[in-house]
Amino acid sequence: MNFIKRVRYYDGLLADIKNLVSTNKVVHISDVPSSVDIDKFYIEMGDQLGMLFRKDVDPATRQLVHDSWTIVKYDVRYLHDTYKHSNKAQPLHTDYCNASIALDVVELICVEAAPFGGATIFMDSILLLELLKKFKPGLMKQLQDKEVIFGKAPHPLFRNTARVISYDDDGPLLYWNYAVVAPDNTPDVLQMCEEFHDFLESYVVRGGLCTPINLAPREGVFMQDKRILHGRNSFLGDRHLLKGGIATKDLEMVQEKVHKIFG
Repeated sequence: MNFIKRVRYYDGLLADIKNLVSTNKVVHISDVPSSVDIDKFYIEMGDQLGMLFRKDVDPATRQLVHDSWTIVKYDVRYLHDTYKHSNKAQPLHTDYCNASIALDVVELICVEAAPFGGATIFMDSILLLELLKKFKPGLMKQLQDKEVIFGKAPHPLFRNTARVISYDDDGPLLYWNYAVVAPDNTPDVLQMCEEFHDFLESYVVRGGLCTPINLAPREGVFMQDKRILHGRNSFLGDRHLLKGGIATKDLEMVQEKVHKIFG
C-alpha cells in the first residue's frame, strides 16, 4: 500500500476515489476548479467511500451539531479549549481512536490556508514501527500488548479501548491520541502513553521525519485513519478546515448504532 498519492482533479475522480483510497494511505486532491461546488463534491466523495459521519460540537454550548462538518478553525475565543480552534502545533494522532464505531477514513477540506505555517504532517505506520523496533523495542512491545482507554469520560460513542499497535491482513493499525487518553487508565499504561508521546514529539516530529502537506483552498485529503499518524504545524494568521469521518465497512451495524445513540 502506497503512503501518499497526489491527485489533480479530473472529471472521473468521483468514480475512482474508492480505489485510490483503498490503495493509498493518504490521497491529496488538488486543483479542484472553481466551477465545482466544494461542499457537494466532498460529501459525494465521502458517500462514495461508505457512510460519511458529519457531526460537530458547538464550542460555546458544547452541544452536538448534526449534519455539519467538524470545523477546524482558528478562533481566539476557544484556542485554549481544543486543538481544533488553536493555532499551536497539534501532536501526532489518529482522529477516531476513541470512537466505538469504526471510522476508517478521515476527510479534510481546506477552506482557508494559514498565510504562515499550518501544514498537516503525516507519519507512515511502517516507518514508525521500524523506528520503534530499532530504538525503543521495549516500548513497542508495551504498545502492542497493553490496552489503552481512549475518551476522557464515559460516552456511548466517543469512548473506546484498544492497543496502540495492532495488525490486520494489510499491515499495522494505530490507535493513538494523547489528548484523549483517559485518566482512569492504570498507572503503567499512563506511563507508557507519556513515553510514547515524548518519543513522537521529541524525535519523530522534531526530527523532521514527518511528511508535510500545505493544503490550499478547495484542496482535500483522504487518509486511512489507523494506517498513519497525522498532526499539524503551528501557524500564524487564520486557517479553516472542514473534517468528516467515514465508515467503510459493517455499514448496517454502524448505522444502527449511530441511530440508537443520536436518533
